[in-house]
Amino acid sequence: MAFEFIIAVVLILAIVFYIINYLNTGVFVFSREAQLNDLESKAVQASNLLLYNPGVWASGQPKQLGLELSWPVLNSTKLNDLQNYCNTNYDDLLEKLDLSGKKTRIIVDETTGQNIVLCGPDLPRAVLNVNVKRFALSESNRPLILNLWVW
Repeated sequence: MAFEFIIAVVLILAIVFYIINYLNTGVFVFSREAQLNDLESKAVQASNLLLYNPGVWASGQPKQLGLELSWPVLNSTKLNDLQNYCNTNYDDLLEKLDLSGKKTRIIVDETTGQNIVLCGPDLPRAVLNVNVKRFALSESNRPLILNLWVW
């Protein structure tokens, strides 16, 4: 009788261990998806703030971020101000984009590949990140591509 009891206990423990391991694997997948969804919503929110908001800039410093002249045209002066502001106040830029605690890279370029804005550190390898690509026009009606990565 003791032998059957030991077999039953071992079998129950094995089943419980299998179930916990199975659930833990599923939670990891959902946790990663939740992190990606959070990063994507932050990236879309930041790109919307930059593209669809005229912003308020004073002496190259943003009181309110925004690059729009009149949608879909972006203001070239504000693009230059964004580049300068990013070079000097990257952490403050993250705060204004509501990305505190995260990192971002912003590239605005023409379809020819010429960078107008190159802001933020290079994207590290093997890090969970999202990229949002948006299209707009320059004041001279040339197409612009805004790429914004968040990690």
